[in-house]
Amino acid sequence: MWTVELRAAIDLALAQPSKHLTMYVIHTKTGMRYTRDGFNTVWSRVIKSAFEQQLITEPFTFHDLKRKGISDFEGDKQRFSGHMTRAMAERYNVRPDVVETIGTRITDSKK
Repeated sequence: MWTVELRAAIDLALAQPSKHLTMYVIHTKTGMRYTRDGFNTVWSRVIKSAFEQQLITEPFTFHDLKRKGISDFEGDKQRFSGHMTRAMAERYNVRPDVVETIGTRITDSKK
């Protein structure tokens, strides 16, 4: 679903200068799509640089962004993730369930 934020991100990406007419939002300098290895190489360089500049505290993979999005989503994680089974969707959910213990009440659902 298109949201205001998604539309702004796509518009920003498409507004970047390029010498090539391309159908790819994220593309190589020649306007072509990235290969898996090519994208992973670029990603590794960016993450390494961000880590060395202390912009992040630990390296992470591009795929970790999906895991983070699914874990943070408060709703039907299977539907949100597009996975065919609940078990597969739950593999991406790394946030533990919060349960009340006897004699206590949870006051903040984000804890």
